Amino acid sequence: MFLTSFSPVVRGTSIAERLFQDVWHSQATSYDARPVAQANIHANEDQVTVAMQVPNIDVASLECSVHGDQLTISGRPVPNESAPASEAKAPVWLRRERSQGAFERSFQLPYTVDPEQTSATVRDGILSVTLHRHQADRPRRIVVTAA
Repeated sequence: MFLTSFSPVVRGTSIAERLFQDVWHSQATSYDARPVAQANIHANEDQVTVAMQVPNIDVASLECSVHGDQLTISGRPVPNESAPASEAKAPVWLRRERSQGAFERSFQLPYTVDPEQTSATVRDGILSVTLHRHQADRPRRIVVTAA
């Protein structure tokens, strides 16, 4: 007879945590909300476009860098200057679904991009980054001749 032991922990996450992960994720509180900018990425044969939500992020602090086929985007929130420092009090959160704070995200792109042909703009809290495929990474047609 073989005995197997049951372990409620799988890859560092307990069964209870996995069962209720979606429930707790939708009810994020101030102690578990992590700054993560959500992104949509789409690509075609010539370019990759990244659209990322960056609400309340200081545009001057946004940094986009490309190294080969890796895109990294980071940013910091706009400083809160509405209240004097002596009167500033931490808010009491009733519900906090949107994360706040500095963030950094890295994305693996489907091909090498040309850093000279990239553009990034922010409009209505959405960062749009367009990256064009590097000419050396484009597929080439090889003509076959009879020998």
